[in-house]
Amino acid sequence: RQRQMCIRDRVIKELISYDIELGCPIDKAIYHYNPDGLLQKKTLYKWDRNAGWIGSQKYDYECNGDGKIINLIYTEWNDKLNTWSCRSEQLVHIYDTEGELLATK
Repeated sequence: RQRQMCIRDRVIKELISYDIELGCPIDKAIYHYNPDGLLQKKTLYKWDRNAGWIGSQKYDYECNGDGKIINLIYTEWNDKLNTWSCRSEQLVHIYDTEGELLATK
């Protein structure tokens, strides 16, 4: 199932995978786009019969003026604390003068 919402010039899309045989959701992904259509954030969840939706992973994107990703922040869910981890990983994308990706670090 896919759902799309517009909130203050942002577009949020939600995709849910559903197991027809078991009659329950499996996982969902929520995508946040800016008014120009660039992905700003992606959050993944897994379904738990007892607790409902539980976070899994989230990605925060920062783009340059050309719409290319320059920073990607990756965060995992902390099951013990039942919240997003305090630690994240950052991937910096480096481009040459023609806009071709040179490296990520």
